Amino acid sequence: MKFKILLFIVFLSFTTQSLLSEKQGQEKLDSLLNALPNAKKDTAQVSLLARLSASIQATNPDKGIKYGERGVKLAQELEWEEGIANNNVSIGLNYALGKSDFTKAKIYFNKALETYDELDLKLEIGKTLLNIGIVYQNQSLYDKAIENYENALDIFERLKDKERIASTLGNIGFIYRNQSDYANALDYYQRSLSMFEKLGNKSGIATNLGNIGMIYDYQSDFKRAIDYYKKALKIKQELKDKIGEASILANLGSVYLAQEEFKNALQNFELSVDIFDDLGNKYGVASLLTNIGIVHQYQSEFTEALENYKEAINIYEELGSRTGVASNLGNIGELYYSLSQDSILAGIKKASNLVSLNKQENLQRSISSYSQAIKILEEVGDLYTRYRFILGLSNSYMLKGDYAKSLELYKEYVVLKDSVFTEKSQSQIANLEAIRENEIKDKELEIKNRENEIQNLEITQAKNERWAFIGGAIGIAFIAIIVFRQRQRSEKLLLNILPLKIANRLKKKERLIADDIECASIVFIDLVGFTAYSKDRKASDVLQMLNDVFHEIDGLIVKYGLEKIKTIGDGYMAAAGVPEPCSDHSVRATNFSLDVHIVLKEINAKMNTDIKARVGIESGPIVAGVIGEMKFAYDLWGDSVNTASRMESTGTPGLVHISSNVKRELDGQNHNFKFDELPPMEVKGKGKMITYMVHRK
Repeated sequence: MKFKILLFIVFLSFTTQSLLSEKQGQEKLDSLLNALPNAKKDTAQVSLLARLSASIQATNPDKGIKYGERGVKLAQELEWEEGIANNNVSIGLNYALGKSDFTKAKIYFNKALETYDELDLKLEIGKTLLNIGIVYQNQSLYDKAIENYENALDIFERLKDKERIASTLGNIGFIYRNQSDYANALDYYQRSLSMFEKLGNKSGIATNLGNIGMIYDYQSDFKRAIDYYKKALKIKQELKDKIGEASILANLGSVYLAQEEFKNALQNFELSVDIFDDLGNKYGVASLLTNIGIVHQYQSEFTEALENYKEAINIYEELGSRTGVASNLGNIGELYYSLSQDSILAGIKKASNLVSLNKQENLQRSISSYSQAIKILEEVGDLYTRYRFILGLSNSYMLKGDYAKSLELYKEYVVLKDSVFTEKSQSQIANLEAIRENEIKDKELEIKNRENEIQNLEITQAKNERWAFIGGAIGIAFIAIIVFRQRQRSEKLLLNILPLKIANRLKKKERLIADDIECASIVFIDLVGFTAYSKDRKASDVLQMLNDVFHEIDGLIVKYGLEKIKTIGDGYMAAAGVPEPCSDHSVRATNFSLDVHIVLKEINAKMNTDIKARVGIESGPIVAGVIGEMKFAYDLWGDSVNTASRMESTGTPGLVHISSNVKRELDGQNHNFKFDELPPMEVKGKGKMITYMVHRK
């Protein structure tokens, strides 16, 4: 199941910063607090303030910052530079992990790093580089995170600090996991695990087992994920590591949620939140309240979901965690968007102070919540979550009927998404997509160059007109032929990017191209088995294979009269009935989709491969338009597009999964199809849906 709402998974990332990795139990905290009143104003008190500051970053970061500031002040009075740096690190930890204010955290870490550099304290330099890497990691600036981790790793290797080498390898694995580069992530986790096993470090072993479980979790290999999580949980419980235990329980809950085992999910989330509550770890409590809210939302228990989201927001506000507040506001925006769907509203029997039976009221609440979330995320610099919520806000305006605002937001979403994925340095398949995008850019540049050439030729033609009377009509005719041929080539290149109708409108300088299509059929295709095929193969070979597959599918586009919209990695999107409406769009889309499987069988037989496709279709109203100015892209958006994507993601490889809307459209046409009705399916944002697998008779 693909989540659109934001699920908090408790990542078991490493840090070798001693302050960051200290146990946060109440016993440890009480010990530090008891020692403080008796401490003399010396370097020992400076160190105590630094430790105390770091120890409460998850429970009371504002107080933690004050302890750190006291430490800095005392260290300045004592002229102890290292003490100043240590307390700056602690202040940075409170901003980063307690308040999610990564910009301020980075300022304090950099101050500390500068001091450690001057004092040539190699170990402290390495640990601080690691913390700066964690900041960049949380800002989704993965290239910079990797750079800092590798610099830290270099220091630890020179110091022969095996424990910190193992931890840093784990952090690098975490980055690759975030980039969906699971092969590299697994490699780094296993290297880290091997080192911890040799060192006999059970905590490191458990953390790696949990992170390997997370890789299988993200690849929907839930059986292996649960196995690894349970192995990690057992060790964490043996070590009486309550935070580790609570984190693993939370991740187990997420696996059960992904499988729609709501009872097991809720049970694990509640066990986890109880532990975090006992520890006084408010951040953990807030994260789990969010997850519990998601469980309720999936079961259409909207009032309970909202109560949990709002309680989480209250805690995050108390902690000063603006990212946590924004994430829950976005979840509330998605919930109210769901409540604006007629199919979901019909199932609600009674309104409450949180849940209205008025569609427009729910829609306005969705817009308000999304807008608040986006504003906060823009202020804190969180690109990844913000672009997802901007898409949600665009969909809400679409449902409201404000198509201009929806289009404006969608353009912003596309630009921001491009920015995010540029920062993330996509995994191999995404890199192939980048190659394809660059090819399109090259074509656009060539078009532009050709157009410039045409303009120059036209200018030359105008100058030469007066010479035509002297030299005859030959010169003009020759120039006209060149211009005609250049225009033909430019037209061909432009039509490789945009539909003919849209290209013509664009050439007429139409600035805003956005069309309401009353009914079209959208097709999503996802290649299954392609990731396995691409493993250990050269990028050029993978690209060639992908190009061969898409070339055959492009041929089906022409055969059935569809419009190719875009490719996304090893995914393919097309539509029938755009930009020119047609009454038989559902028949065209279905024939096209069924033939995709035939084409893949032929390729598999020829290449000795086993690549299949999940295909999903939805029919309904959409908005179609051109996004971008420097780089044109014809795209579609709206609820029907989202539903088509969900038909694909919940489909079966080798079959074509359609909604009841598609079947209804097909029933109004002459066709040669038969349908297998599936049991009612819970579809995110749509409620219960009747869907079908379609075949030829």
